[in-house]
Amino acid sequence: MDYERLIRKENIFLNRKIINIQKKENFDNSEKFAEDPEILNNILRMKLSVILRFKIKQRYISRDRNNIDYRKYSNDCWLINEFKKLNDESASPSEYLNKLKNVKNNNLGDQEIVNYMTAIDYKDALAKVILDCVELNTERAEGKSTLLTESNIELEHIYPRRYNKNNKLYMCLPDNLWFLGNLSLLERKINEKISNDDFDIKNEHYCKSKMIMTRQICCPDAQWNRDSIDKWTDEKIKCRGKILAEEFVKF
Repeated sequence: MDYERLIRKENIFLNRKIINIQKKENFDNSEKFAEDPEILNNILRMKLSVILRFKIKQRYISRDRNNIDYRKYSNDCWLINEFKKLNDESASPSEYLNKLKNVKNNNLGDQEIVNYMTAIDYKDALAKVILDCVELNTERAEGKSTLLTESNIELEHIYPRRYNKNNKLYMCLPDNLWFLGNLSLLERKINEKISNDDFDIKNEHYCKSKMIMTRQICCPDAQWNRDSIDKWTDEKIKCRGKILAEEFVKF
């Protein structure tokens, strides 16, 4: 998987930040990181994970100015400085990768990030990148390889932004609209067709999507469907959100 391409082709929200970080640390032009393409790819994959974890933590902490870590994470300076130190202090790609892992484990640990991910909403493009990573990880586990930054893949709201209130198949609070468990990836043609439809109609089309995570929404064996498959509820959003967060930290 070409993670550099994933980083650079992703939406504008993270693209500017990541490219600026790359420029400031002169990562792309450093000869010492051009020795081993496989390690370079692993570094780029790890960097994408660290950047996304940082943005998730930043989103969570920025809600409270009294948080002890507010100044540290309220802007991108800490992350840029960490990457610059890695570049200056690493003598080889493998050393860089090990130090990068330490930055992730010491500041952006798995359980911490899972807790943040299930507590924040995603009213911007951050959700799209996170879901891309989850889908890529799932495909990788199944031996597939698809770049999901294609323009025909969009963010889908399972519980829609606008719907017929007489439809009893949605049992959700509007506050949960932008939470991770209510979001998925879907082909544009399907999304345009069913964006505000009833849940039973959406389910029929989810089963036809090439996105693994979207097909799982209507799977009877999915953990969130243990009690029922015909309705979409706040409990399902919470359950699916936690599962997606746990999958994301494996990326």
